[in-house]
Amino acid sequence: MTPQVKVFVAWCILLLKALVDAQSYEFTFEASLTVPPFSKSGLHLFASGLTNQAEDYVYDNSLNDHNSGTWEVDMQHDNGALATDNKILPGDTIYSVFEYSSETLVTSDNVTIIPGPESIKAGLKERTSSRQDSLQTTSPAAGKLNVARLRVWLGADTPWDFGAIVWENVTITSQTTDPWWCNDAWKASDNLDVTGRVTMFWGEGDTTICEYEYMSWEPTKKGN
Repeated sequence: MTPQVKVFVAWCILLLKALVDAQSYEFTFEASLTVPPFSKSGLHLFASGLTNQAEDYVYDNSLNDHNSGTWEVDMQHDNGALATDNKILPGDTIYSVFEYSSETLVTSDNVTIIPGPESIKAGLKERTSSRQDSLQTTSPAAGKLNVARLRVWLGADTPWDFGAIVWENVTITSQTTDPWWCNDAWKASDNLDVTGRVTMFWGEGDTTICEYEYMSWEPTKKGN
């Protein structure tokens, strides 16, 4: 039985983030999240996406269980959320890809649900949802979304009762020839215990790829 972990605050955000160092602000951010078992209570949110340096604008894909005993995926940003899929089962993979083009000024978001064993047994297939936004036009106050971010939000006294959260293939492809930014790119919040991550980076032409193949998350504050 997995021990419960409670967060004794009104809300708690655990996050891992990286400032994208792109010479012409052209990049791709990818991340895969394995859907955990159902919790006995709701109010969990796990998200991958982009924000600005002030961290006051949201552009991400979230896995959440605001209805206890169910998981759903939403594509969301500060102008609203798009409910994408509510047929999410433990063991599925949520694969998100965010891209920004300095030529078109368009930010794109693609999320793919890859079925796990339970979903395959239930007859569910792989499916993808996409959106494109010209945020400089629709949300000029947001500025540049040049911070890649993974985050967790927990409701008041919400138990972390499903074990570790697993992220895989967390990758930034950035248009820069300087690879050293990748060494110190990702910063984890103090209330997050991140294990198993190994940073890899390599260059391809005028781009640098920075990747974590695997990492698991649990909160550092534990209780009964």
